[in-house]
Amino acid sequence: MAANLVIQIDRGDPVTVLAGVHVGCFELFGTERVRAIRDLRGKTVALTGLGLTPHVFLASMVAYVGLARART
Repeated sequence: MAANLVIQIDRGDPVTVLAGVHVGCFELFGTERVRAIRDLRGKTVALTGLGLTPHVFLASMVAYVGLARART
């Protein structure tokens, strides 16, 4: 999974990828008021833990759409 590699690379670990990398499959549940990633602005999102794969994956998605980085 790509997020695991990103964590390792960020730590400075030597990483070699020899083939395609699975970017990830996470399901984000919303409501009528949250229909897109951008709709998360100002909302609280529950995660299993900081620095874990779901956290890195969600952080990359919200950064991609221009939302501010979450406080840790």
